[in-house]
Amino acid sequence: MRFDTAVDRLQKIADACSDVSRYRDELAAAYVYGDLLRGADVEVVHVALAVEVPAEDLPWRAEPADLRALAEVLRLDRAPVRWVWRPAGEQVGNHAIIEPVRFWTRDGGVDEEVLRNLLDRRLEELPRESTPAEDAERQLARDRGRALRHLRQVTDGYWEPGWRRTHKGRGLYPEDHLWRAVQGYLDLLDASQG
Repeated sequence: MRFDTAVDRLQKIADACSDVSRYRDELAAAYVYGDLLRGADVEVVHVALAVEVPAEDLPWRAEPADLRALAEVLRLDRAPVRWVWRPAGEQVGNHAIIEPVRFWTRDGGVDEEVLRNLLDRRLEELPRESTPAEDAERQLARDRGRALRHLRQVTDGYWEPGWRRTHKGRGLYPEDHLWRAVQGYLDLLDASQG
């Protein structure tokens, strides 16, 4: 996808966030990260969405059903976008989300200056959020612990009919939840091992 098209996609996501925030209060902020912040053409736009969900209920790479519905309302599933959920009460950046740039907030709406700077390729003027190394290590340890607990919960319930019933729908199946739990934990394990 061309760079300009990707920035236009961010504008559409920001506008959708503003619309959705009128009747859904869990969405707190939206961030862009990845190759787009280097001024490159991209295959997909990488977005992190900070949501008012307890961190324990939001392990890395998980796709809770109610948030899947939010992604559908934001039309993220119909565009070349990869999104991840992050708890609003914690830092958004982690081992995979390096120096994200916030482009929408519930209180402030669309950050037109960020989108204009991106479109004009004034990348050095973007307000990147960096994480001190010691905070990043603590966050990685917290994320890894949550991911392991989540993986155990998924594997413990995987063959239970009730669990399977509640983890099916909106284009996701129990296998998707298992895959995401494994992928999330291994991703964090690899990051913690260097």
